[in-house]
Amino acid sequence: MAIEKFLEQYHNKITGVLSTFDRIILKGHILPFFQKSKRHQYLFQEKVLFKDFGTYAK
Repeated sequence: MAIEKFLEQYHNKITGVLSTFDRIILKGHILPFFQKSKRHQYLFQEKVLFKDFGTYAK
């Protein structure tokens, strides 16, 4: 199953897992990510170069 592979691959970055039947609704927003300065700050933190963003996003 794909979820087990994902959890195994990223186990050192995962602090918890939510399980539900089909869907879960999270209240909040991701608008700060759409601010250019916040987006650049995030990519810098993750050590992602702008030229590599397309590959990173996939």
